[in-house]
Amino acid sequence: MASTYRDALAVCAIALACLASVSRSSPLTCKDLIQPLDEANPRDYEGSWALVADSLKVIKAEAPVETCESVRINFSNSMITKANLCGNQCQYLSRNITVDGPHFSFSYGPLLNFSGTVFKTSCADCMLLTFRVDTPKEKTEELCLFSRRRAEDQKNLEEFKAQVKCLEMPEHVVMDPTKELCSMNPDHV
Repeated sequence: MASTYRDALAVCAIALACLASVSRSSPLTCKDLIQPLDEANPRDYEGSWALVADSLKVIKAEAPVETCESVRINFSNSMITKANLCGNQCQYLSRNITVDGPHFSFSYGPLLNFSGTVFKTSCADCMLLTFRVDTPKEKTEELCLFSRRRAEDQKNLEEFKAQVKCLEMPEHVVMDPTKELCSMNPDHV
């Protein structure tokens, strides 16, 4: 199987993400589709990203896990700011991130830990990452496709669908690009 990867741009600031361009002449295997970045460079991910597709696996939850209409993340230096529109309300989280190769982590208090891995993707303006939440009351895993744009083309969504399948994650959802994004106003964080 012929696969070539060019310019695996670095990732991370929730780390994160994967601006690697891939060209291929035949279908990719799971080994080809699920490759962590070699090294993440947080500067490559600075700025705002919108969630375009997501697969969520709930491992443990004492209450239903809230779903949101839109999610935006912003990376600046070693800081991640996340803004979720859930119902009609914006929810904000801002934390310093620790990056180690393609892996990242951050905490919110002593009991709320986030971690994940940034993966290569053929989408040139996308970031593909896992996102794990671990608290005493909730454990979840997500595969997230973030983009500089609000929507991605069918080719990139098909690749994401295959990546979801490779990781044995639940059916993915594609976010509605017409839904409002929360502002990244630091006064809200």
